[in-house]
Amino acid sequence: TRIDSDLVIAGIVVADDRSGSFYKQIVIQDTTSGIVILLGRTNLYTDYPIGRKVYVRCKGLYIGAYGGFVQLGYTPDISNSLSDIPSALMSKHIVKANTGNPITPLTVTVSELKTFNTTSIKWLGTLIKLDSVQFQAAIVGEPYAQDPNVSSGTDRMIEDCSGKTIVCRMSGYSLFRNQLLPAGKGPLTAIYSRYNSTAQLLIRDTNDVKMYGPRCGGVVI
Repeated sequence: TRIDSDLVIAGIVVADDRSGSFYKQIVIQDTTSGIVILLGRTNLYTDYPIGRKVYVRCKGLYIGAYGGFVQLGYTPDISNSLSDIPSALMSKHIVKANTGNPITPLTVTVSELKTFNTTSIKWLGTLIKLDSVQFQAAIVGEPYAQDPNVSSGTDRMIEDCSGKTIVCRMSGYSLFRNQLLPAGKGPLTAIYSRYNSTAQLLIRDTNDVKMYGPRCGGVVI
């Protein structure tokens, strides 16, 4: 849908492309929700780092959704997917404001994230935190993601101590893809997203994964 009104939105950048986990996109959020912005350039973190406030002049842009995950971009392509906002138009639409704005992630549960309702849908595109989770035992010690020549992204399953699971989607192009999944349990911070009916978590880098404690039930791997 093309936006033809003089609409301006503002938000804080909560995900950038520094680690390669997000490609040609930033994610911004305010007190209501979050949204992905598709931008036709790399090294976006030099201008739009995490913590920077931005204003977005939306007139002339398009709003769409990839698997139900709302995005803001430019003219749809032949497959009706949004294109990136051209580099030459970025300064027209994206206005930089101050940096260093902290965003406190919302602490939620796996069950809450997997239930799409009017509350959880507003969390899409925002920074969330799961307090006490772990990677499933079968994948501990494997790389975060497969080689991009094999797959552009890898699903890694996170579980809580009641056995409830959720997908953590890892980019094959991330700089940390060859690091190994930790064996412990602890908090995980991520951007909450969805692909059709599947809830997904998108980590920004391994600093979002602080699984240093003993696993559920004291199991040692």
